[in-house]
Amino acid sequence: MKRTLNIFIALLVVDLLVGGAFWFGYSAINAKKDKETELRKELADEVKKVAQQAALRRALKQAEKERGALEKYFYDPGEESQIDFVSQIEGLGTPVSGVIVETGSLSLTTGGAPSFYGEISFKGKWEETYHFLRLLETFPARLIIRRFTAQSLGGSDTVALWSGSASVDLTSLKGN
Repeated sequence: MKRTLNIFIALLVVDLLVGGAFWFGYSAINAKKDKETELRKELADEVKKVAQQAALRRALKQAEKERGALEKYFYDPGEESQIDFVSQIEGLGTPVSGVIVETGSLSLTTGGAPSFYGEISFKGKWEETYHFLRLLETFPARLIIRRFTAQSLGGSDTVALWSGSASVDLTSLKGN
């Protein structure tokens, strides 16, 4: 009987050791699974961040392209920009529409909405004068035509010259 009791105690100790080993293994595996789940979540977050950064990079590149395209519609209130504006308006004349264009005055007006105010005079055939007016209306910057007058200088119907003037405000100025 003593021998049976010793075998029983030995089996109980072995059973406790094996149970402890199983419990330790289960706990270790469970901890590793928790760590794996956490790492997978972090990895998914990183993948999401990379995708967001790629989308932001694409949006930034697109915005830079659009900014470059829109930048040409805005003028700096400085003298260099005023000279560029005058040359662009006068460039709508002889080389493009055939009208002779002269800038009478150009000034920077300040206030609520700063702008360039200009007086432009022109001379040409009716078709050229009309084409010049259409070019002013479709000027890429924010150009407001305050006054546009034209009168015939006489001549035959096919070669009649027209002379006139226009008052314009360029309101697409960059802020300081």
